[in-house]
Amino acid sequence: MNQISEKIKKLHLDILYPTVMVGTGKDNGSGVVIYSKKKKGNSRWETYIITNYHVIAWTLKAKPRRKINITFFKYKRWSENIGNKVISATVVTYDRKRDLALLKLYSKEKYIAKLHSKNINNVYIFDEVYTCGCSLTYPPVITSGHISGLDNYQWLVTSPITDGNSGGGVYLKNGQLIGISCEVGVNNEIEVNYLCFLVPINSIYDFLEKKKFQFIYDSKFTSAQCEKMRKRKK
Repeated sequence: MNQISEKIKKLHLDILYPTVMVGTGKDNGSGVVIYSKKKKGNSRWETYIITNYHVIAWTLKAKPRRKINITFFKYKRWSENIGNKVISATVVTYDRKRDLALLKLYSKEKYIAKLHSKNINNVYIFDEVYTCGCSLTYPPVITSGHISGLDNYQWLVTSPITDGNSGGGVYLKNGQLIGISCEVGVNNEIEVNYLCFLVPINSIYDFLEKKKFQFIYDSKFTSAQCEKMRKRKK
């Protein structure tokens, strides 16, 4: 049997493994692990997952508030799904307008998505991309396409997605996260699955900065410092 190439290994580590299913008890979406570290001076690990606001909106409105279950997938031989583990998470912040939400759980996770830099001047139409999400509640499904629109608030790619993909990552071919899927194109109430709208990476950075979670992407900040900034902001 041929050995898996280093390139394919890297794509598993950067794209497939950081992808999770986000379950609310009513609907299921996807999410991406973007941070997992031990809090300084504390033995507990903090793990953060980015997803869409609309994925968890029902949970926020439910009384009593329903818990959110995060499903992590296990693999052997790199690609073969052999099971999962489920951990409860809480919503720590969200932005309806940007359609973003940040979830937190206390577990040590090994596989973290690599965020593209804030500088998006090197992202162009025709760049090839992968999308990854839990389509129809399946374990993460990979599709590919290219960037076809770079609007300020929503980018458009031609990687096919469907129900359950919301909150899943969109990546450049080098494995860097450039956004998360948020909706499919619709024509006369018919979904056009090969038109995937996404919340771009610059909006994700703006969201994290506005909500004082800069430690997720900037090592000059700590979780404790950002927590203090959030308290002062209140």
